[in-house]
Amino acid sequence: MVQVREDLGGRLASYEMSVPSGGPIDIAAARVLRIGGPSRADAVFRERLYAVIGAIAVAGGHCESAMKRTVIVARDSVDSAAANLEAVSRMTWNALERDLTAYAQSADCRVDGLRETMEWAATNKIRDRRNDVIHGDWWDFDGVGVRFSRFFMDGTSATIVGDLSYLVETRDLLARFASALDDAIERRWPQIRLPKVDGGLPGPTP
Repeated sequence: MVQVREDLGGRLASYEMSVPSGGPIDIAAARVLRIGGPSRADAVFRERLYAVIGAIAVAGGHCESAMKRTVIVARDSVDSAAANLEAVSRMTWNALERDLTAYAQSADCRVDGLRETMEWAATNKIRDRRNDVIHGDWWDFDGVGVRFSRFFMDGTSATIVGDLSYLVETRDLLARFASALDDAIERRWPQIRLPKVDGGLPGPTP
């Protein structure tokens, strides 16, 4: 058993880690649990953590749908025929992003601001930030920071410590990306508009 103590910017995190007899393993692969079971502080922390992760999941879904809508509009403008909805629905985030980036850089692009939007998304690593949150293995316990383990497609792994403000920023960036795409094709796609019930809240703008 190994005792670990970490300085999290003025706050100390401590835990013990068992090492299998076969030798050390990647800490990112370790199972995380609380001796005696989750505490009340863990429950409070989880409520805050799950709320923002859930918001990121929703915003990420909006981004994927917005990219699919934009791909359909883009293909229709190039081919002068409706895009294959079924084919587009099966496209992954990576494929959608590649398709839109190539289209945005082409002479055929008829979606205003698309090139700038895709460049902005690449600069801000929108896909990577969403993937880290959605595919991360979260340490959902109080007292260890906002931390997750992540295994990447290239075979590497990492344990990343951040804070809730980074997650809130990720949520807002995703919402901004989806809004920018949808605003660009607003007049070329059907919309559902719910009735106004109050003064409204300011939304993210590209």
